[in-house]
Amino acid sequence: MGRTLYHFDQFIDRENRCHHFILAAVITDSNTPGEFQMGSARLSIPERSVHFGLSITHPNDERDVVIGQRIAEGRAKKEKTRLGRVLTDQKGLLCTKVVTSILKEKAKHIKENPGEYIRGYDSQKRRVIVEKCLQTQSEQK
Repeated sequence: MGRTLYHFDQFIDRENRCHHFILAAVITDSNTPGEFQMGSARLSIPERSVHFGLSITHPNDERDVVIGQRIAEGRAKKEKTRLGRVLTDQKGLLCTKVVTSILKEKAKHIKENPGEYIRGYDSQKRRVIVEKCLQTQSEQK
């Protein structure tokens, strides 16, 4: 594939633990842009595609940036694990500046909605809230 851009960020969960994460954007340029026929439709072969992947470090694990980059890039390259993709028939539309902006916006979304990216995060969050409520109620008695 082509070149890869990375975005490094972090968020603090409800238990005040830091989760570092890495977003990867793998940019690929087509060697054979043009059109092809599929049934009755004429489709364009994209000149540039960008695939996105994510790696999140658990707060209990040692942070290794190189391994995190490899994981995020590997997930971007696999259809089942990628976060999404953007295709265009004009390379100039997906320049480095635009891809960097997409990475920043995706990072913002991850920080605001970690439960969409971490399995079990939302159920654990609810459990912590219930435990805090119960603890508060018992302290008030």
